[in-house]
Amino acid sequence: MRINMNAPEHNNLPPKSLEAEQSVLGGLLIDCGAIDRLGELEESAFYSDAHRLIYRAIRKQAASGKQWDVITVAEMLDSAQRLDAAGGLPYIGSLAQNVPSSANIARYADIVREHSMRREIMAAAAELTELAANKGGDIAVAMDKAQARLMAITDGVKTDEPRSIAAIVGEHLNTIEKRLIGGRKAITTGLTALNEILNGGWHRGQVVVLAARPAMGKTALSMHNALNAAQAGYGVLYLSMEMVASELADRAIASLGRVYLGNVLTGNLKSEEWDGVSAAVGSVQDLPLHVLDRSGLNFYQVATFARRHKRKHGLDLLVVDYLQLMAGADGEKRHSQIEEITRNLKTLAKELDIAVLLLSQLSRKTEEARRPKLSHLRDSGSIEQDADVVLFIHREEVDAPETTWKNYADIHVAKNRQGALGRIGATYHGYQVRFENFDGVPPNWDAPPEKKYQAKGCK
Repeated sequence: MRINMNAPEHNNLPPKSLEAEQSVLGGLLIDCGAIDRLGELEESAFYSDAHRLIYRAIRKQAASGKQWDVITVAEMLDSAQRLDAAGGLPYIGSLAQNVPSSANIARYADIVREHSMRREIMAAAAELTELAANKGGDIAVAMDKAQARLMAITDGVKTDEPRSIAAIVGEHLNTIEKRLIGGRKAITTGLTALNEILNGGWHRGQVVVLAARPAMGKTALSMHNALNAAQAGYGVLYLSMEMVASELADRAIASLGRVYLGNVLTGNLKSEEWDGVSAAVGSVQDLPLHVLDRSGLNFYQVATFARRHKRKHGLDLLVVDYLQLMAGADGEKRHSQIEEITRNLKTLAKELDIAVLLLSQLSRKTEEARRPKLSHLRDSGSIEQDADVVLFIHREEVDAPETTWKNYADIHVAKNRQGALGRIGATYHGYQVRFENFDGVPPNWDAPPEKKYQAKGCK
């Protein structure tokens, strides 16, 4: 194909295909309908400034519902005083003359996108080299920026097309059949009643927010969920920003061995308790549960650990303890940082096909209301917006030690995008940091006098 050397940028260093760019523009100039076969092709994907101007003029006319050709495109550029920068009328005319048809325009557009992505990677590499060479800078910040830059490149390449509901349902039928024969199932929570209300448990692609005030047991419940999922054969990664791994190990031993946590911490264990410790240690052998304790993780570090773990060990459930301890982008207000984190975690859940269990604090307003609700989620409304499921834990004995409802945990499913809302009860043995199913009649929290409560079923 003949290339007009008057068109700008012709050095051979950056990856480009001016021929492919010309073929895309030529195809559009002779066939207006060809624009629907391009996929998502942005103006910035063109290397030549002249080609960007021509493509912009075509897209403007397409957006206004008008037909276009060499003359109308040239006139639009001329009225904007950009015709000469676009190569002039003769160059635009040559684009249409040198393309026999628009039949291969989709492939030409793919070539333009591929070269654009290569240029983006080269530019990112130059930026990363500069970041790495800056010895006075924070290496963690440099790594954060590096991953953000690379993710932006990946996110910028989108060629997906809408599909018919018939095709989607047809493919999904295979998933339903696998559920029937015991294949791909929801990830168990370890509590029967919670599994039932959540249609089996945690589901891949979902973000589940587990929120509570301090001392209500959200970390204990998340460890219960993690251990039960791992015991059922699911790969679990637990990222702890509050407790160190040894503290989580103490809790796991107390819970699985049914041993008093205080004795585990002091080492003052009776002989039968040592049997419980041994049983707990034996039960975690070969469990697909991994723990990382590191404070102040940002989303890009979380994503890196999750992707690496998925590749090396397999991953079904990612637990993050907890949201408010995660670091956000510098200079952003905290609610904006939280919005970005929750939005990105939702994207990560879909990308890796995993469930994300995200622990969260509640605002101080909960202390006045006692019963948590969605408006009490701390820092940002995006937590509720991005979550597929929101769970609250409340233990009456924390606020009212005189209550007859000892060892009872109220788990409120306040949001459930794919199912019902409601409350379920669980028995919580605090001295062993252990949850188990509750078999009794749950309390009626709306009944004013506590003497009406029935303690039946509590242990």
